[in-house]
Amino acid sequence: MSELDEILREFEQDVDNFISTDVVDIESGMSMGGRSIDPEFDGSVASAAFSDVIKSYRKAFDLLEMDPDSIQELMGRAEDVFVITRIIGDRTYYHGLAITKDGNQALARKMMQKYEDQIVEAVGI
Repeated sequence: MSELDEILREFEQDVDNFISTDVVDIESGMSMGGRSIDPEFDGSVASAAFSDVIKSYRKAFDLLEMDPDSIQELMGRAEDVFVITRIIGDRTYYHGLAITKDGNQALARKMMQKYEDQIVEAVGI
């Protein structure tokens, strides 16, 4: 098991109402590592799709003459899930997390912040 895999395993245990997590290269959409409680969940599709979302936000910020690098995180909600996407490291990666609708977004965000330095170090950013 790689260092990143071990960190994400611990992260999964610390996040209540966990569904999935992934660390992704924004430019390529490639996952560096992830975990999911649903074996049918295809994290690679989500990784690529959310990379495109981040790129779109950056483009919009640039068009609005706002600093695209000022984006720290994006949050979304579907009927049964909250998705938190946090830009990490040198701003070329993101850490994504999905929790159930019963999850506490504030605590989930704090856990992402708590593990950020470890994840950045493991990915080598």
